[in-house]
Amino acid sequence: MAAANRPIEHRLFPHIHNAMKGVVLSDYNLVKELLDKTKTDTGLKVVVRLTTKKYPIGIKTIKSEIDLTEFNFIPNS
Repeated sequence: MAAANRPIEHRLFPHIHNAMKGVVLSDYNLVKELLDKTKTDTGLKVVVRLTTKKYPIGIKTIKSEIDLTEFNFIPNS
């Protein structure tokens, strides 16, 4: 789904941009701290969960093997 279809992201992107403006993103923890501090004027906040798990690359997945119950789908408006 394109970002244009997710209004929450459009509300947050400018605030995330402002939080990171002019900062050298040197490590994951710095990015996490900056994102954790991000919120809109109306109180919408960013919640960050950092995973350090290593994922193999180049793995092909058959669509029937994907557990769709693990995803939170946002309905189109």
